Amino acid sequence: CMQTSGPEMRTQFQQELDEAFTVLSAHKLQWAGLAITEKIAILKEIQGRLVDNLHSWGRAGAELRGLLNDHFAVGDSTLVTPVVLSTYIGVLIGTLTAAASGTFNLPPLETRTTPAGQLVVKVHPCTQREKNNPQTGSLLAEMYIQPDKPASQGAILLQKASKGQVAALLGAGNLGFLGVKDVLYSLFEVNQVVIFKPHPLQAAWHKFADYVLEPLSRRGYYRSVYTESVDETQAMLYHKGVDHVHMTGGTPTHDAIVWGASPEEQATRRAANNPVLKVPITSELGCVTPWIVTSGVWTDQQLDAQALDVVQALTYNNSCCCNAIKILILPQAWPQADEFLTKIKQLLRGTPLMPAFYPNVRQRYDDWKKQATQGALEVIAPLAVPSSKVFASEAMPYLIQELPFPESGTELSESQRYAFKEEPFAPVLTVVRVPAADDSSFMQKATHFCNHNLWGTLSCTVLLHPDMERDYPVAAQQMLDELQYGSVVVNTWSAAGYSVPHSTWGAYNGGQTTHDIGSGLGMINNTQFIDFPQKTVIKGPLTGAAVSKPISKMGLPTWALKPLAGFLLGGLTGVVRALWSK
Repeated sequence: CMQTSGPEMRTQFQQELDEAFTVLSAHKLQWAGLAITEKIAILKEIQGRLVDNLHSWGRAGAELRGLLNDHFAVGDSTLVTPVVLSTYIGVLIGTLTAAASGTFNLPPLETRTTPAGQLVVKVHPCTQREKNNPQTGSLLAEMYIQPDKPASQGAILLQKASKGQVAALLGAGNLGFLGVKDVLYSLFEVNQVVIFKPHPLQAAWHKFADYVLEPLSRRGYYRSVYTESVDETQAMLYHKGVDHVHMTGGTPTHDAIVWGASPEEQATRRAANNPVLKVPITSELGCVTPWIVTSGVWTDQQLDAQALDVVQALTYNNSCCCNAIKILILPQAWPQADEFLTKIKQLLRGTPLMPAFYPNVRQRYDDWKKQATQGALEVIAPLAVPSSKVFASEAMPYLIQELPFPESGTELSESQRYAFKEEPFAPVLTVVRVPAADDSSFMQKATHFCNHNLWGTLSCTVLLHPDMERDYPVAAQQMLDELQYGSVVVNTWSAAGYSVPHSTWGAYNGGQTTHDIGSGLGMINNTQFIDFPQKTVIKGPLTGAAVSKPISKMGLPTWALKPLAGFLLGGLTGVVRALWSK
């Protein structure tokens, strides 16, 4: 890896960049044709390294957010990163092992056809081990296949070695493990060697990721570059050795890479279909994420569990997540709607404010606040977590506004347009109550609202009460079939779409192009190697635990988190290694 800063390093950076591309170009064909058994061996090496620096990695993740003195935040970073990555690697190993003979020896995937004629494939759980998983075993994940395409698997694995490709990757700024998973996706799902640039915010954290990925860099299949310079980043992206670009970030960054820096240049190049970037690009670019809450007679336990889920989805990482809840959609006639909102607000009052660690988060927050309907704006300001770093802004109180539902054919107000079309990436929430003649009508109107009024198609959550499935089975299923999101997650935070085995993660495949990119192009986490995915629907119980609750709510002593992570990664041997890890 290399690290440079300042214009005086430009020549050195270009030289080192050329050397990195020389190594990767020399090995890309070898990687494309490498035996699957050898790739499995490399994955096992990587998996084995996850336990070696648990505490240091956890502290680095907390420190960049100003939470080094918060033992719960350190515990979260210690536990989440290695477990998410190890789970993904384990699932990859399982599928690749089944494909190692040259054919897929997996159990046949169950299929069904929707009333509209779309093919749907069950992708989780597929093995007894997946069914027995205490966290995700109760979930059902189904992948919807693109219209008029077969439910075929493994084309990229079963095809003969191509000429190979070098992929240039830009990592996310909000969570470091997203970048590591992008690296593994590019290498093991789409057969590309990788040059990776972490976001500057994640630079110190990613040093530990480079250690984990050393089995790849040692063999010439992976390189990382560290720079805060736009010019140097462009030198990587537009290098003659790049065959493909993949990024996790924002739409403005994507459009600047593809179409140029200024709005004028972008308009000219779009009109002439003359992009600056001459190679294909895939991307994950965020969303104004909705939660649809259906009616029914909810128990206190159900209300409490889902209120906690909403609060976690709003406050995790200071709401700097592409799947953070932004729009809460309630039936206007639901008698328990106010009670549910009250529980959410009570929990927020007990959830300490995080440091404003993410670049420009205060500007996004202030912009959203200016456009909010002030009379309907509620400010919730609990105490802030003492920050271990100095940031440009103080911690930001939680903001909640209520906006009227836009009936079909009405023009959006400025407040509605901003709330529905701009992803704030800040701890703010908009509540919309939908008037409807009955519950079936509510589900239809909520679906239409999400598909046609909200920006983005990455993920959404539906809280589907059992009463609704029993009383309106056709309308409930139609809602899940028609929601145009890459991950439609029922009864838990849509973060489950990123972590549940075999569930794809990426924008809904609706024919978007780089001209109007929306939430992006392409899907990761396709560990069943389905050739033509469109979206995944994940269903679970209303009080399940598909997404782990915050560390502070687990009731575990913090000293137990390190051995727990070790156990989850490697059983009793992992516990011993974790206790001795740095």
